[in-house]
Amino acid sequence: MEDDAPVIYGLEFQESSSQAVLASSASLEGKGQLKFTSGRWSPHHNCTQVATANDTTLRGWDTRSMSQIYCIENAHGQLVRDLDFNPNKQYYLASCGDDCKVKFWDTRNVTEPVKTLEEHSHWVWNVRYNHSHDQLVLTGSSDSRVILSNMVSISSEPFGHLVDDDDISDQEDHRSEE
Repeated sequence: MEDDAPVIYGLEFQESSSQAVLASSASLEGKGQLKFTSGRWSPHHNCTQVATANDTTLRGWDTRSMSQIYCIENAHGQLVRDLDFNPNKQYYLASCGDDCKVKFWDTRNVTEPVKTLEEHSHWVWNVRYNHSHDQLVLTGSSDSRVILSNMVSISSEPFGHLVDDDDISDQEDHRSEE
């Protein structure tokens, strides 16, 4: 294993303690492998799944078996810069890259993205879901723009809109008038 190669660590949590114990590790990169650019733990699998970006490819890993669980080759036409899991939908992952695109994936079916955004004119460096309202996705790019997108069609919100306290109280007032 090379000294500067990224490593995935398998952790075991002990019930009697708040500490995690290193159970195993696996190298993500070695001779002849592609460049590691980003990684993100899945918030849905209790620290047992991680997604990584290697050059233009996205890979999912199960840290319990130290095996690859999905692979999206050529996820982007150029280097993948960042990725983020949807905090409210278990299998949804967003990625962005030097091809100026943001892509949304369902990791159960990786043949093509669920949706693609082409709103930036240069490399997209970051993508993040809003943790409270997952239809809101923030992207940052080297085109000097930060874009907040409303991704209603792939969110967990049933009606695709944000409801604030004023809307709820207005609805209650309207019902009481009837």
